[in-house]
Amino acid sequence: MVTRQDMTAISAIGFDLFDTLITVRPIDPDAALDRLMECVAAEGFSVPRERFGTEYRDAVRRRVDASLVDGRETHNRYWIGDALAGCGVNVSPHDPRVEGVVNRYFTTFDPYIELLPGTRELLASLRGRYRIGLLSNFTDGPAGRAILERFELMPFFDAVLISGEVGYRKPHPTVFERLLAELEVAPEELLFIGDNVSDDIAGARKVGIRPVWTSYVFQLKGRFSRRLSDEAPARPPDGTLEIRNWDDLRALLGDG
Repeated sequence: MVTRQDMTAISAIGFDLFDTLITVRPIDPDAALDRLMECVAAEGFSVPRERFGTEYRDAVRRRVDASLVDGRETHNRYWIGDALAGCGVNVSPHDPRVEGVVNRYFTTFDPYIELLPGTRELLASLRGRYRIGLLSNFTDGPAGRAILERFELMPFFDAVLISGEVGYRKPHPTVFERLLAELEVAPEELLFIGDNVSDDIAGARKVGIRPVWTSYVFQLKGRFSRRLSDEAPARPPDGTLEIRNWDDLRALLGDG
């Protein structure tokens, strides 16, 4: 366990969002496609379900793969636009109707999102003692901020960065450097907590930020029915700081 003295340089703490502070229970793919088709139809588009579904999945795969190469964030509007084009409907991805489809579709997942136990209490205990930031890979900024508002988390953060707004996604150095700038701290003063070895741990370390790997959501496998809870997550390199729950973080900071 890292001692309090090891943490004396830390004046700010950054958090990932998904599977770090919140989790999303799985939704049946067919049900998700049905809901997406309802959203498409509600905005006045008439396209065949199976063809649209195939085009949509191809668009997601193609654009996400590209984002993993250059670090630039994609967005759901492009997935919808590509899928519509594949069905013979040529429309700009910035068309208000496409935006409407995206906005409607995100509400589908509201009942499936849960806050990890003790998260609000943890953030409240850190507030005022550390600068607190959020850095999330999420394609739609407004939807991400709506999640924070829904769980009453927004007031705890001094900086909120969502990849869909920044234009780049973790592990690209740009987003971590932006987090440092907004929190007004040097890399050695920031502790960054996340569950993804590549995006969170390697990304933070690349710019000199001390990363902490959290397996909290995996430890909650008895509570959440989700794929990650049934399979052991990929582990970070030896020597990486690790927490299994928020009490571990408190102990790491010298509060436990």
